[in-house]
Amino acid sequence: MTTKDGIALLGFTQIPIPILAAKPDTSFFELAKRSEELDCNVIVFLSRAQGMRSYEEYRLSIAETNYADLDIDAIAIWGDSKSVTKVTGNLPALR
Repeated sequence: MTTKDGIALLGFTQIPIPILAAKPDTSFFELAKRSEELDCNVIVFLSRAQGMRSYEEYRLSIAETNYADLDIDAIAIWGDSKSVTKVTGNLPALR
């Protein structure tokens, strides 16, 4: 989509994307691992990204952090519909 003044906006889709909440006893690490085991793709979103001033600073901070110590704020999961549902089927919608 493009604005009236010619600015392209990325990320629009014609399919609905549900936003789900993780249950208190479920970690993003568990969801990511299970997703990957089912051949889904996973993107992690880190809390630290909010305060970084450059991509290089962000990249370096990740390079200095073990995966298990990442400050995951959210994850995006995509793949085969049945596989994604196996991972997310019991998660409530974010309200």
